[in-house]
Amino acid sequence: MKLNTIVQLALVIGLGSTSLQARSHRAVYSPDRGVICDRKSGFCADKYGISLGLTKEFLGQGAQNKWTRRIKGNFDVTVFAMSNGLYCDTKKKICKSSKWDNRPNRHWTRTLFGRNIASSGRGKSSESMQDMQRDCKTFISGKVDLPMAAIRVYPGHGRNGRYSLPVSVQWDEPFVDERGICRVSHGKAVNYRVTN
Repeated sequence: MKLNTIVQLALVIGLGSTSLQARSHRAVYSPDRGVICDRKSGFCADKYGISLGLTKEFLGQGAQNKWTRRIKGNFDVTVFAMSNGLYCDTKKKICKSSKWDNRPNRHWTRTLFGRNIASSGRGKSSESMQDMQRDCKTFISGKVDLPMAAIRVYPGHGRNGRYSLPVSVQWDEPFVDERGICRVSHGKAVNYRVTN
């Protein structure tokens, strides 16, 4: 009787830990708001497409080097498929469970593009200041080839869909210490200019 209970308990614990392990090691996951990574394919993406800066930050230098070589030429980074079949088109602002699926995958569309887009289905959302700061950070990270941890974007001002957000970039190796302005037009970071 005692032995039978011990065996059942061991089986339950073993199954529980296997299930937990499987969940924590999924190939496709979201390490941060607005970011999807694929460990198996070795890249990360945001609402603009495959991002070398995010790939380096979440999957390492080796993954970034691999994708830097891969996307040279006419490679369209705005449309991509993950190893689990998930298919995202950042121009249409939609993620689907597969390329041939007609309906959006609500979870991944919301993860990548935000709550309003998944619910409206029209591809438009009102950008908050936090979203614009994150978008600027991602944009600048890819442009200056530094991790997002080196970049601070502060709340800015603007109107009619155009905003200017103050930026500071500080990093030890290579040494960088600069101030700048990130320009956002209708929710999309479009320019970064150094001011000091």
